[in-house]
Amino acid sequence: MSLASNLNALSRFAALWPSGTQFLRLPIHLLGFAALYFLAAKIGIATQLPPEGIVIIWPPNAIVLVTLLSVARDKWWIFFIATVATEIAADMPDYPLWAAAGYGAVNFAEAATAAVLVTAFNKGASRLVSLADFVGFLVSGPIVASASAALLGAAIYKLGSPELDYFYYWRVFWFGDALGLLIIGTVLLSWRKPYLWGNRAGRHIEAIGLAIGWTAAAYWIFFNQPDATRVYLIFPFLMWAALRFGVRGASAAVSGTVVAAIWSAVTIGGSFATLSNIQSVVPLQGLILVIAISTFMLAFSVEDFLQTAMELAEEVEHRKTAENDVLQTNQKLDEVNRYLDQAIADRTLELTKSLDRNKLLLNELKHRVKNNLQVVSSIVGFHRRDLHDESAREKLGKLQMQIGAIASTYDVLHQSESTETLDFCSLVPILCKNVAGSHGDLVCLSVETSGYFPVSPDTAVALSLTLNELITNSIKHAIGKANVTVTCRREDEQVLLKIVDDGPGFPPGFDINQATGFGLTMARSLIAQAHGTWHLVPAERGAAIEIILPIK
Repeated sequence: MSLASNLNALSRFAALWPSGTQFLRLPIHLLGFAALYFLAAKIGIATQLPPEGIVIIWPPNAIVLVTLLSVARDKWWIFFIATVATEIAADMPDYPLWAAAGYGAVNFAEAATAAVLVTAFNKGASRLVSLADFVGFLVSGPIVASASAALLGAAIYKLGSPELDYFYYWRVFWFGDALGLLIIGTVLLSWRKPYLWGNRAGRHIEAIGLAIGWTAAAYWIFFNQPDATRVYLIFPFLMWAALRFGVRGASAAVSGTVVAAIWSAVTIGGSFATLSNIQSVVPLQGLILVIAISTFMLAFSVEDFLQTAMELAEEVEHRKTAENDVLQTNQKLDEVNRYLDQAIADRTLELTKSLDRNKLLLNELKHRVKNNLQVVSSIVGFHRRDLHDESAREKLGKLQMQIGAIASTYDVLHQSESTETLDFCSLVPILCKNVAGSHGDLVCLSVETSGYFPVSPDTAVALSLTLNELITNSIKHAIGKANVTVTCRREDEQVLLKIVDDGPGFPPGFDINQATGFGLTMARSLIAQAHGTWHLVPAERGAAIEIILPIK
């Protein structure tokens, strides 16, 4: 291999190590891991039973699992080497080198499998916080990973001692590794979670009482006389620890119970002395598993319940705070609404008074306009009587009637509640009555009206002048007494205003829209102002003029 290839391989290896001020972290981590693993391995070896020396519980795998959950996966190979090396150091000379190296590899594979499964099952979380986390850890580690690793571990035993029962030793190996992961792993992975019970003095006294009671019960159960059935009397203290002190209390109580049970089994005279042989160790391991699983599940269930209760209490408190905020906000809004209501009421009162004043002024204005028009009409009448020229008298008479038509329009407007529109159909009879009154026996007027025709005051004045002009024109050209019929009716979205007389009528071919006389020209202009049209219609006698007006 060339020098360049060696340098490249060395640079790739160096890239795996931290740089700068963090360089010493990994070696220190490795040393601490190796020391803890070695100590845990020695504790596990101390629980081995004759004749083959298989241990009751194997704690080092829990150390490997917790370590792998705290480091990046690209550094796992370093801890694999450390695991195998430390296992060899702990097992020698009790086990041959090949067996110790195999156990180290199996232990790491078991912990790595458990770490991958726990991370996947708990969605990346590395701590046991809830009952669901614990169940995921139980399935991933003690059940799946330990059972799988035990197949290889028992095979290593089988290679060294072919006469052994493989499946029995597989169960012993599985339960031993499962106990280590379950007890030590649960303690390490759950101890960092928040303690929900607080540190009140009364709880410290209760903890001391629990410790004294558990110690006395454990001594009587495990070390007084060899009676394994007494072990069930320890359960009340385990339940006490789980219910009153949660996972931490359960961890302490389970750890102490496991130590006492194993100590009783490996020493002579204890309650489990009858189970001190490898051929009868499975019941002891199964009992410890039942104790650990039941106590931890109870503790996690209690903490889940307490956490839920605390969250509910916080939610209730939050809702109370929100309700108080809403109540205060509503009170402020009520105050603002009352202020606004009062302001609106005051302003409405002012506007109402102003509107009443304006109505009064408008009515007064209408009244004054009508009176002034009547005064002007009277003045015109005085001047008309003093004239001897019939042509001038006739013109002033027409002017007086036009002024009267305007006055009649304002009179109707004055009596109307609306200031913007008035019903022209109701105005027609009044106009015709005024015209008839001005001409005496010279005319006989009949009026037909139906429907409602709202028009503006300006349009009403224009149509009043038009109607006055056309009726006057019929009277002027009549032969004897004029008979005039005026019709005003609504047809859909338009109004028909029709004036029919019995006079000589218009000459053949007469175009009313081309007439040049003053009266017809003025009428045409006023009809156009009202956006209407007019035309002559056939009549048996006299003239008939029809005016079509749109309704806006």
